[in-house]
Amino acid sequence: MSFLKKNKSSIIFFTFLLLALFGLFRFTGAFVKGYNIVEDHALVDTNNEIDSVSITGAYEKMMELDVSGFKRFRPVWAMYVVGMVALLSVDLLLISLFVFLIFVFTSFFLYRFCVNIGFSTLQAAAFCNPDHIGTSNSTLDSTN
Repeated sequence: MSFLKKNKSSIIFFTFLLLALFGLFRFTGAFVKGYNIVEDHALVDTNNEIDSVSITGAYEKMMELDVSGFKRFRPVWAMYVVGMVALLSVDLLLISLFVFLIFVFTSFFLYRFCVNIGFSTLQAAAFCNPDHIGTSNSTLDSTN
């Protein structure tokens, strides 16, 4: 059996997901929103910290601020933000595209997981899209 026949529903779903989410991100202005002092100051601070100290120093400072100032412990989130800023700097368009791709692939792999454990194609598609609405989307939203 060829690859295309075997994975036809996954390819169709991925294409639909890519187009629908691109339209959503484009329509809402997420790609061209520009700098927002409330949300994006941490990216600039992290970039300055990476430039002046190092990646590990920026990570340590972010963790220290998180634990002492905000009373949170988010080591994976801190690694995600520091790594993203180290790779992409503070180019907000690239960061938006990066977050968009994470959103698309997270939805697609959740869909594939649901299909693999026995959900129908329709059930899997219906489950993975609303999963990113609400507080579960806060990680994607806070870095974009």
